[in-house]
Amino acid sequence: MLTWLVRYKTGKEFPNIPHKFTYEHIDRKELDAFVIINSDKDLPVFTVHFDDPRKKLIYRRRTEMPSAARPFHVVCHIIGWHMNVKGESIQNINYVYETIGRKNKKGEKEDFHWIESAGKWDKDRNTWFYSPIMRAYEK
Repeated sequence: MLTWLVRYKTGKEFPNIPHKFTYEHIDRKELDAFVIINSDKDLPVFTVHFDDPRKKLIYRRRTEMPSAARPFHVVCHIIGWHMNVKGESIQNINYVYETIGRKNKKGEKEDFHWIESAGKWDKDRNTWFYSPIMRAYEK
């Protein structure tokens, strides 16, 4: 399962702990990196670095419920940054997907994850419901 942690400029790290340290608790002025972590293996999967003070964090977590065609959850971590440059909003959006409860043909748990990257947010192109990989999977 994927979760996140933040790393501050001081080197201190704080993991997402429900009701203790959540997205709302992040000190954005001190943010150095936002890291998606594979909690089963305690390994980083994706990191966004905040190496420019104008960069502002973008993060949302979306879940798609199981269906007849796909009997497991798909979670999408939408992560990136935006900043204003000479009055223009510059964005970098990334989609870190994971399956939860997926089983292989032998009935063994076999969750997986993948990453897609885009530029700025485009509601017609960047909606996580229409991931190219998921479209191919459901055919």
